[in-house]
Parts: sequence; structure tokens; C-alpha cells
Amino acid sequence: MQRMIRPEDITLLDTQPLDITAYLRDLESEDGSGHRPDRADTHSVR
Repeated sequence: MQRMIRPEDITLLDTQPLDITAYLRDLESEDGSGHRPDRADTHSVR
């Protein structure tokens, strides 16, 4: 089940240097699917 991006979420993205793909993966992980391996790799590189 996909979560809709709310206007306040867009504002948050505009005010902070967030990676949109990482942000969407965080929403997906809250969905109960658990953490994705590629998400951990992305954070460990930085």
C-alpha cells in the first residue's frame, strides 16, 4: 500500500537537502516491509 506524499512533506524536502529516493524508501520501510539492503548501503557510503 503506497502512501501519498502530502504538501508538508514536499515543503520538508525543499527546506532540507534530502535525497528523494532515500526519503521514499523510509516511507516504504514504515509500511512493515522492513529495511531494504540498498538503503543501508547508501547510508554507509556517506
